Amino acid sequence: MSSQIFELFGYLATDRSSEATQNRRECRCPFTNGECDGGGNRYQSFLTLAPAKDRELIEFFGGRTANIPAGVCSLITSDRIWIVCPRRLFVLDQGDKYTPHEAFCKNILHRFAPTTLHQKAGVWSEVKIKYTEGSDEPDEDSEKSFDYTFDYIICPTHPKPLAESPNNKA
Repeated sequence: MSSQIFELFGYLATDRSSEATQNRRECRCPFTNGECDGGGNRYQSFLTLAPAKDRELIEFFGGRTANIPAGVCSLITSDRIWIVCPRRLFVLDQGDKYTPHEAFCKNILHRFAPTTLHQKAGVWSEVKIKYTEGSDEPDEDSEKSFDYTFDYIICPTHPKPLAESPNNKA
């Protein structure tokens, strides 16, 4: 089953407007209002261009030859669209427009996130948790570890005075 790029740097792959072209030239992500970071954990997908064979692309990107993000937001396969970038996935505020994608994401969040209706929630991207627990024994099998980067963490927020924080030393 083959797939094709559906959105590139936030615009439909077929979009040839001056706005879409300019964003592509600058490697801009309209969902973060900054340069595309490849979706966080996807730095291995960045491109390095070779002057001998990639002259047109180097010219398109204004002379840039290294660390060019692929810019793929979504793919289409068998008439189904798959969002592949976590930055694109949780875009819930595109101004005055309320898109079907936003409605879908909001419904999913309300269904699975640990919040109640109208409760404020915090959304943190690229949360890394690294934990190691071991014994004093030299046996390596007794050590347990967890090292993972979550694309997003969503949880309810409850304002709390600093004095009530468990880590407060005051």
